[in-house]
Amino acid sequence: MMQEPERTCITCRTKKSKSELFRFVELNGKVFYDRKKRMNGRGYYICQGRGCLEKCLKDRSLKRVFKNRTIDIDELKELLTFGGVV
Repeated sequence: MMQEPERTCITCRTKKSKSELFRFVELNGKVFYDRKKRMNGRGYYICQGRGCLEKCLKDRSLKRVFKNRTIDIDELKELLTFGGVV
């Protein structure tokens, strides 16, 4: 059986399998949450736990890695409030 690739959370720097992380990608100067983890472009990962998502909103980890491009913060907040967090 093949082992799933590991990625690093941009907030806590913990390595986990791709299925345990949310993926964000830049497309045409905007940053989107990649639900299916299949969008083209450079992806960045955040742990699915509430702690890393909340910390990411506070310390602006996404803005730092995406060099201040437009980020859909409302979509990120929706992950926290509507059960997107596993």
